[in-house]
Amino acid sequence: MNQIQVEPEERTFYCQVDTYLGRKDYLRGGRCVRLVGVEKADYVRLTQNEYKEGVRTFVIDIEVPSFLKRAHSKIWKQENRFHAKLMALLELKLNEESVWYEVNVEVVEAGYSYFYSTFSALPPTFFAAKTVKPARAPQLSVSPAPAQKLMGFMKATEAVRPLKAIDPGFGVLSFTAFHVGQGMCSMVHDKRHGVMFDAGAGKPVTRERYLAGLKKNELQSLVNDFKSIPYFVLSHFDNDHWNILAWDRSLRDKVRRIIVPKVKNRSARSVAFFDVEVKKKVDETAFVTIPLGGTSSVEGRRTQPSASDNNGHCLISVIDIDGRLALAAGDYVYSRMKTDTEPSIGPWAAGPYAAVIVPHHGDEASAKQIPDCTANGKAFFSAGTHDTWDHPSGVSIDNHKKKGFQTIENHTEENIIRKILI
Repeated sequence: MNQIQVEPEERTFYCQVDTYLGRKDYLRGGRCVRLVGVEKADYVRLTQNEYKEGVRTFVIDIEVPSFLKRAHSKIWKQENRFHAKLMALLELKLNEESVWYEVNVEVVEAGYSYFYSTFSALPPTFFAAKTVKPARAPQLSVSPAPAQKLMGFMKATEAVRPLKAIDPGFGVLSFTAFHVGQGMCSMVHDKRHGVMFDAGAGKPVTRERYLAGLKKNELQSLVNDFKSIPYFVLSHFDNDHWNILAWDRSLRDKVRRIIVPKVKNRSARSVAFFDVEVKKKVDETAFVTIPLGGTSSVEGRRTQPSASDNNGHCLISVIDIDGRLALAAGDYVYSRMKTDTEPSIGPWAAGPYAAVIVPHHGDEASAKQIPDCTANGKAFFSAGTHDTWDHPSGVSIDNHKKKGFQTIENHTEENIIRKILI
């Protein structure tokens, strides 16, 4: 009897680079190029500006040798000892315009590369890359960048879509940060409602381990008791600042609005935020005020950097809890704040702060021009075990201590642990 020949499944993705220096969430954490992409039909819809209802996005982790052989053969032909340096140069070139590739794959039972639906708990699908070639970034339409004042949790100006009336519920506020590995996540809350600032994780807190169930997940435990998270404020579009939002449906369902930094060209905004799971919640802005009740509030400002790179287009937040200030600046280091052309950001670089989420995971650049701190001020280092970055740096920890901050750092923590900073 003749056996039926089954044609191998092929799929084509149009992908935006998140990082050339990624670490896989599966397969023992090997090196990868991390992409976020869509399939052809959705790519066409994006290029034609017909994406009102959103698109279906995927995270694609492609092993470095497969990527280099097909997309950058000149680099691949160099000696192995040069590969890491040349990949780092590609990373430096990522800028506001972003980089896209067309990736054609063949689905296999086991392999060194994989993809999965971004906003899901689905297991990875393994693939072998057939072709990887440059693609045109979709030139998505640009909307105005209005100032937004989100009036408590009850109403809003015309600049942002109004929320349905809910009980703001804010009583005694606290500012909490979470150990999430090579990522960043913090929140101001009163144990019933909260405003989140990033929700991303990285090695050793991988997608595989998160979905399997960490031994301790104090972010999840806290959020489970919330009525809602009216606002999620994203500092910038790197995957390690938002991927928990993608992994955790229960958290995502409690988020009412996703506030992201305005970019000149929407092709620079991560395509993940055009996904059907979140698109209707997303508002982009250059200026945001969120009153928290009484004299407490959140102020967010879109940076205007003197030099462009993929960390430079950021929404910086200052949280004011009855006069005690906390700074959540994403990957935008203090020295850049001092030279920023947005008028309010320069003064924010001075402090004093009762708490800072040390920018860019405590790299060497974050050791410079550290702001002043108040009595008992805390500096939280949000870093993991990604060996390419090797965050945090000892000099940053030491210099924060010299400024008077109590430093909180545990980059090898394998669970998600919360630390109250204010």
